[in-house]
Amino acid sequence: MKKNNSKKQYVTGGMPNALSLIAASIGVPFERIVRETGLSLSKLMDIESRVPDHTLLKMLQMFEGMFPNKATSLELARLLPLNVLGRNGHLFYQAQDLETSLNLLNCHYDLFVDRLEMELIDKYDVLALRFYHPLDKVDEGLGSEVLIGAKVRFARMYFGDKVIASIQFTHAPRYDLTLYDDYFQVPVRFNAPYNAVLFHRDHLNSPNIQGQMEKTEVLEKRIQLLRQEFYDDNLEADYLNRIRFAIAKNSKRGDYTAQGLATTLAMSLRNLQRSLRHSNTSARLLIDEYRYANTLELLTKTQLSIAEISLNQGFDSERGFRKAFKRWAKNTPGAVRKTLS
Repeated sequence: MKKNNSKKQYVTGGMPNALSLIAASIGVPFERIVRETGLSLSKLMDIESRVPDHTLLKMLQMFEGMFPNKATSLELARLLPLNVLGRNGHLFYQAQDLETSLNLLNCHYDLFVDRLEMELIDKYDVLALRFYHPLDKVDEGLGSEVLIGAKVRFARMYFGDKVIASIQFTHAPRYDLTLYDDYFQVPVRFNAPYNAVLFHRDHLNSPNIQGQMEKTEVLEKRIQLLRQEFYDDNLEADYLNRIRFAIAKNSKRGDYTAQGLATTLAMSLRNLQRSLRHSNTSARLLIDEYRYANTLELLTKTQLSIAEISLNQGFDSERGFRKAFKRWAKNTPGAVRKTLS
């Protein structure tokens, strides 16, 4: 099985972000999520961040503790969005056929999850995608059920309902067997040698049914660019953290402008914008990310009115603040406060 020998022990921020938003949508205060994970709200909201992999374990255990009589892993697998692998995770599902998608994922999964081991195995009339992560021994299969459940859902979404042959888990069933049958709709084997999704060989050429396709060589080039960025990740993370610190510093005097940020960083606005384009972001996006995280904290931790929060976040008018918040959260400040309180 192909091994990832990195010692960083991270996952991309897409999964913690998705789990945080799912938790918030069912009424879990962000304050509790921050306390349970040990991560700041801004870190949880950044799908491009890299967070310790044990953070996922804490979040999954939080969900299971809240709903002891529910099939937590399967419910989460139903809800996870495609950006669980970060902003670029969708690339694997823009392949023209299922086999290309699986090969790309097998070659490049280490860009998104550390310590995961993955392998494609030919087995007569099926192709098995095997998974192993050290935390599997700790969480008794909770994480692997979420991972495989989401993988199966995405595969069917993009390549059709008939591509999956069967499922294998190394652990014993966590819930009633009928719940697994209802979710996967194919045979599910427990106490198997490997966690695996088995695909029908005669469906490997199944075309992408979503129509959002790229040629294989284009996808490979885009993923190679991601890999190049990945190796520069520590330098880039330091640079982005320096920019976020400058944004926080400027916020203390109510300056949320890109020009003010450039001035604090002692560089021209043009150079700032150019450097951030290389990191797939912009000054406006980073400033909005900071404002959004601050706004959520103010909504959940204070009794400030919407007008007061608007002023606190440097908006010229409450109307402008409400418009910006609707763009960030796809909802109104009042509705979000009511959901989170």
